[in-house]
Amino acid sequence: MKRVANCVAEIMTPYPRSVVARYGGEEIAVILPQCDSAAALSVARLLCAQVRILEIEHDGSEKGRVTVSIGTATMNAVGVLGKKQLLGSADEALYFAKAAGRDCVRSCNQSDDAAAARA
Repeated sequence: MKRVANCVAEIMTPYPRSVVARYGGEEIAVILPQCDSAAALSVARLLCAQVRILEIEHDGSEKGRVTVSIGTATMNAVGVLGKKQLLGSADEALYFAKAAGRDCVRSCNQSDDAAAARA
């Protein structure tokens, strides 16, 4: 977990207002203020790819290495989507990423066709 957390923190360095925090047992939350859904998806895909590059062995995984599943959600400019809804949407997108076979990114802010694209 420490190597993954360090990887995430390093990738977030260019985003000085970003917040990276452990969320639950094996989850990491990344908050990017003033980030639209396209940028969030881009960062999420980068995170997924960079963790894959670490090649951390994981015998308990069908992939044989540590991977990440990422769900993204963004608030609209006028803040209609509240904090609870935002968290719920991100959690739902994460569930879809896990259900899609893990090691991928899903977003609640895209059409079903675009969301099906693997990271």
